[in-house]
Amino acid sequence: MFDQMGLQRMMGRIVGMLLICDPPHQSSAQIAEYLDASRGSVSTMTRQLVTMGMIQRHPVPNTRASYFRIEDNAWPEMAREDITRLRIFRELAEQGLGLLAETPMERQLRLKNLRDFYAYLEQEIPAMIDRWDALRSEEDTCPGHCSPCCGVPPPHRLRPTTL
Repeated sequence: MFDQMGLQRMMGRIVGMLLICDPPHQSSAQIAEYLDASRGSVSTMTRQLVTMGMIQRHPVPNTRASYFRIEDNAWPEMAREDITRLRIFRELAEQGLGLLAETPMERQLRLKNLRDFYAYLEQEIPAMIDRWDALRSEEDTCPGHCSPCCGVPPPHRLRPTTL
């Protein structure tokens, strides 16, 4: 899947391992051994994943080795960072529209649609993340059944919809 997104396949393998490993933090050497990969490749890919915000360095006392993990709240935090990129694209589209202000509307339409779509996402994604955080907070305080809902364990509300 990572290679379909234009990323290195090794990145996906590292993320996959860190999603399921026990303990949740692993050293570069452990990752390389588990994935049967070179330490150089693991080093390069973990550095890029840290930069992307997908994984974090994890300090382990009394060791000089580099340890990595995926934080429990990594996905909403990454989405929050994406909002900055959305804002940058929207602002760039606004600058472009300013340059095209004296041109026919047909010429501006694609850029206007880009700006409007990114403005919409910029507005909606924070609200989605807030709803997610509220849902997660509710589940964290619920011992398995939620009184406001139907008495079924909370994850039933998170199942994907089918077409």
